[in-house]
This record gives sequence, C-alpha cells and structure tokens, in this order.
Amino acid sequence: MNLSTGIAELDRLFSEIGRADEGLPAGSIVAIQAPPAAQVDSLLVAGIDQRPTHYFTTTRSKDAVRAAFERAAGDPAIDRIEGVDGSDAATQITDALADLETGEDVVVDAVDVVEAETGTSEYLAFLDRLAARLRETDSIALLYGIDDDAAPANRRYTLEVADFVWNIRPTPATGSQKLEYYLSIPKARGIDLDEDDRMLKIDVGRDFIVDKSRNI
Repeated sequence: MNLSTGIAELDRLFSEIGRADEGLPAGSIVAIQAPPAAQVDSLLVAGIDQRPTHYFTTTRSKDAVRAAFERAAGDPAIDRIEGVDGSDAATQITDALADLETGEDVVVDAVDVVEAETGTSEYLAFLDRLAARLRETDSIALLYGIDDDAAPANRRYTLEVADFVWNIRPTPATGSQKLEYYLSIPKARGIDLDEDDRMLKIDVGRDFIVDKSRNI
C-alpha cells in the first residue's frame, strides 16, 4: 500500500508507474532536514492533511504549532498534538505509539531533541519500535531535524534507519534578495530515482509545490 504525501509530484516520483495508490510505501520513515531559517511547515501540513496525524512537538508549544500551521495552510487537519519533554521524549513517544490507530501518521518536530537527550542504544531501540509500529498500522512518520553544525550525534542513525531522506536547501536567487528553495533526495530506499529526480526546485509558502519543469 502507498500513502499520499499530499504533494502530487512527489507521490508520482515515489510510486511505480501505473499504480493507483501513488505515494510512499506504508511503514516508511522519512527524515526531513532543513536549516533553522527554512520554511518546512507547508511540507509537513501537506502530509498532515491526508490522514489522521499524531504530532509530537519538542520545541514549540501546542498553541504555537497550531498557529504556525494555520498561517501555512489556513485550516490544517491536526488531530493530536502532544508536547514531549526532551529528557524523556523517546519514552513518551514510544508509550504513545501503543495508541496509534491504523492509518494514523506520526510527526516528530524537532527530532533533534530526542536525538540529543537519548543514549545511542535507547535511541536505536526507539527507532526500531517506531518502524515496527508503522508497519503494524500502515502509517508513515516524518522526522524533522534541523540541519546545521549542531546536529546531534544520533542524527547519523536517524538517516541510516530512514527509508527516505529529504533535504531542503534555501539558496539566494541570482540577481535577487529572494530565496529559492530546492529539495534534494539522497535516499529513497527501494526506489531507483534518476539523477534528475534527486534535486528538485520547489515553492514553499501556503502550498508546497514541486515543478518538474524546473529540475536542476
């Protein structure tokens, strides 16, 4: 079974030609990396609007998350938002996974706190339990991590376990003070992407749009 990302071009990119259920394979973990100043809310909202979602926030209050997503999408369908404490975040998320419903996705924003505050063995066990629960419920997880020099040591394991890695890169536009955004896809487990499909120009804002005519 494939599950929509909410972004039509990405759904087609990650699906076999001719499949009716375009999108990511159920059970997938997606690691999303972006610099602190990059806009990722519209990307997260696109997926949240597809299915029920259990959203774990480690850095913002629940009200702040809702307000940010309302600015990004107007009326995002966020079903459950739960604040988790950094020192015990992995345990809190693992415990909550027991109540994950079939087809209910998971978002962890930002996973940096979980990576930094959890020992390596415990963090690997957390990722293993997450992956197993996603397979049981036919769900997907989006783990958003800040991409900078302060990335926690456990980030390497997030990237290793993830089935998909999406990197968002804001770049100053030539001859302009505006930023252009690019989505690079260095990892797509089980999918043979062409090189042209591993770097895409995107629009972010109230919508997240991939324009294949502007591939790099």
